[in-house]
Amino acid sequence: VVQLARNSGFIAACNAGVEAARGQVLVLLNNDTEAEPGWLQALVEGLLAHPAAGSAASKMLLFDQRDHLHTTGDMMGVDGIPRNRGVWERDDGQYDSQQQVFGACGGAAAYRREAWQQAGGFDPSLFMYM
Repeated sequence: VVQLARNSGFIAACNAGVEAARGQVLVLLNNDTEAEPGWLQALVEGLLAHPAAGSAASKMLLFDQRDHLHTTGDMMGVDGIPRNRGVWERDDGQYDSQQQVFGACGGAAAYRREAWQQAGGFDPSLFMYM
């Protein structure tokens, strides 16, 4: 556990945690996220099965509507703004197979350390996210 002196925001907290981590696969999980049994193993195995992938996204459900999606990874909109893929859709298993996405929601994601370092981590000028 990395304890910060003040609430520096999601981005700074993630960057501090990654800096303290020692593994080659970095996993971020929000403190209010509930993970199902087997989630971590499936996420890491999914990342490792695709050597060219820098990250792996989780399927995340809405907290107050467990049958609806929050995200299944990020996609890039035609306006250049990333969006949650599948947001507010009913979860009927349509995103249960592995698929390539633009990026992962940092609330439940795995990153290869090498890719994280090449990207420079999360942008420290942001408090939370874009």
